[in-house]
Amino acid sequence: MSSTKWMSIIWRWKMIKKIWRDPNPLNPSLALPLPQEVVYPQNVVFLDLEHYIYRKPVCIGIFGAARQEGADLVTTQFFLQNKQDLPHLVHESRLYLEKVQKEGATHLVAFAAKNDWLVLEEMFFRFDEPLEILDDFEIIDLQRVAYKEFRLNMGLGLLEELAGVDRQGEEVSGSTLAKTFAALMEDPLYCYRMPKEKMSRFLSYNHMDVLNMAKIFARWDDIDRQIIRDIQHQRRNRG
Repeated sequence: MSSTKWMSIIWRWKMIKKIWRDPNPLNPSLALPLPQEVVYPQNVVFLDLEHYIYRKPVCIGIFGAARQEGADLVTTQFFLQNKQDLPHLVHESRLYLEKVQKEGATHLVAFAAKNDWLVLEEMFFRFDEPLEILDDFEIIDLQRVAYKEFRLNMGLGLLEELAGVDRQGEEVSGSTLAKTFAALMEDPLYCYRMPKEKMSRFLSYNHMDVLNMAKIFARWDDIDRQIIRDIQHQRRNRG
């Protein structure tokens, strides 16, 4: 059962804004140690984009970001409804980043962050949103941090397992997301025919990515290094 305390959905234009409130897994005294600095959770935004790329970025399908607010970890999501909606979604994404930056956020935490960052830059450039806000944040790529510390290439699922973080809900493949976002961009009426359960499944999947990154951040020091060594040994033997 999900630990989400409550959530709300707000319709803006045709874009959907969804808010989740989960018990905050982050202890202010715990921090993610990086080679040149220590990053505390109050300065962090956890970011995950579901997007569609065909040769170059086509759209952001879901913008998902979370930040601690007292006893809660608050996740904000924007869900694309059609092509005409895309400029509004990009604009709202920029306003969100400006808001959290003014509130003291200095770092964005993502997994395989380069892809999300390239999509954000392309969307901001295409719709004349100021790019300077992106320069105000330091990027923490959990995948790269894990590789530098453990010398192990891993996906988010393995990192969740190593940190003892459970993934709830259904998995959604990248191809399923891409096909759906392509349909939303090509057919302005598809959003009205798309089952609401499908939209909810996509939003829940994105929410779980963001929430679990925060949990991994909180449990970084608890990752079992012996299990890491065992996996490294197994991979060497297979090679």
